[in-house]
Order: sequence, then structure tokens, then C-alpha cells
Amino acid sequence: MGDTETAIAEHIRVLGLYDEVLGADHPTALQCANDLAIDLLRSGRAEEALPLLANVLDRRTTVLGEEHPDSVQALNNLAVCHTDLGETQRAADLFGRAVASGRVRMGPHHPDIAVVLAGLKLLTRGREVWRGGAPRDGTGYLTRANHRY
Repeated sequence: MGDTETAIAEHIRVLGLYDEVLGADHPTALQCANDLAIDLLRSGRAEEALPLLANVLDRRTTVLGEEHPDSVQALNNLAVCHTDLGETQRAADLFGRAVASGRVRMGPHHPDIAVVLAGLKLLTRGREVWRGGAPRDGTGYLTRANHRY
């Protein structure tokens, strides 16, 4: 669809504007920060994505609560990042929190819960899944939850 580095640079620019104009806790600013982190993950820069995803999770849970679908998305994305970094126990813990929190608000059969469960299942099996056109890890499961809007 386009050059990832260009997308990352544009997300950084736009995120600065959103933070300045709307405030860092505005849903649009948080989604932009999330999307920037996803672009970093897809380009193999999980170490850079990790603090962004942790920040998005913290801000979303503070503003919306952990059971909100956006917070569940943030838990899932942070779990995927830890998977990329080889931190499987931390990833499994986050996937578990995402499932438990998501079931409260969305119910056990919601498609976003299925996305999280699939990530957890693949993590526990140690299998690779599609990511950006090539088999690698769990980030292929970001797509559904990330583009709900």
C-alpha cells in the first residue's frame, strides 16, 4: 500500500498535531499512537513500538477502563509486541488479560475476542502466522482489532 518508513514519519507528524490540538488522551490521538506502534512492529522495530503500546494501554485503561474494546485492543497489541520480542510469558499474561477484560464488555463470542484467543493459541503452540505478507509471528492478528473504526 505504501512505504512503511513514510507512513511512520507521517504518523509521528500527525500524532504531534493531535496531541497538541486534541490532547494526548483523545481517542483519535490514542488511535494514531497505536497505529504508529503497529507500523513500527510491521517494520521489525518492536523495541520502539513497546513503549508506545504500553503508553496507549495505560492511557486507554485510565480514560476508558480495561474492559473497553479499545483497551482490549491495546492489551492484544502489547501482547503481540512482547511475542515479537520473544517475551512469551509476558505476552501470554497480556493475552489472558485481554480475553478476560474483553469478555466482560463484549461477550465471549465477539470477533475481537476471537482475534485475541487466536494470538494466545498461536503463542502457546509456538507457531508462526502471516505478517505483512510473510510468515513470522503473531502480528497478523493486529489487523481485525486495529481497524474497527
